[in-house]
Amino acid sequence: MIVIFTIFLLIFTLYLIEFVLINFLFDKKFIKSVNSLKIKNIKFPFNNSNNTALIYIPSPNTNWTLNPYYKNPSNEFIHYREGFRKTCKLNSIVDKIQNNRRKTILLGSSTTYCSDIFSNELTWPFLVQRKFEKNHEIFNFRVPHFTLSQTLIRLVNWINLIKPEL
Repeated sequence: MIVIFTIFLLIFTLYLIEFVLINFLFDKKFIKSVNSLKIKNIKFPFNNSNNTALIYIPSPNTNWTLNPYYKNPSNEFIHYREGFRKTCKLNSIVDKIQNNRRKTILLGSSTTYCSDIFSNELTWPFLVQRKFEKNHEIFNFRVPHFTLSQTLIRLVNWINLIKPEL
């Protein structure tokens, strides 16, 4: 009974605080202008291609992922549309999947992602892809600062689509 009363008292206090803030501290014209905004005019800041400076964006599965619109200092996109580090010039992982080459997924740490290397052509996964491009497709699944569980979530979500040999 005491727990229920405490929860009720907490909710009542929050409503009281909200009432005081809206009616006495905030400008009522401002409140009306915010309430009258149409949802279609509010842009989620990570949902458009103008966000080229952020390397990470929110992700529902792993808390964050690589921004597909991030551009390096040379103004080049270094991630695929799906949020993976590029290992070739294509723009989508789906394009890499649709061939008959052997597929290899690279897992690891920030060294697999090649943090602090801004040009894809200088990363070791890109160089491995170039060396074996006739027979293999290399997929770089690493995101800097990911934990093992985040890497596993990413792998589980993509492994059935890619169907790698290694």
